[in-house]
Amino acid sequence: MPSDLSDAYTHGVCEGYVTGVATGAGMKSGTFCLGPAVTNSQTFNIVLKFMKDNPAQTDRPTHLLIVDAMKSAFPCPVRK
Repeated sequence: MPSDLSDAYTHGVCEGYVTGVATGAGMKSGTFCLGPAVTNSQTFNIVLKFMKDNPAQTDRPTHLLIVDAMKSAFPCPVRK
């Protein structure tokens, strides 16, 4: 949780960016399949955990990390 106003602002900007990328990428059918109850905060936390669990990948473009985190957490069912 942010400890002061500056941290809160930075947190909000980061969460907004993650949410925007995830929402945009999620509109492309089959990229990943979010449930309707997933919140912006949950999305943000999933991406943070993905980055902490995969530090060697954090030099990649951020939007790709976000999409990979969401694919990992919310894979779409395989269609036959």
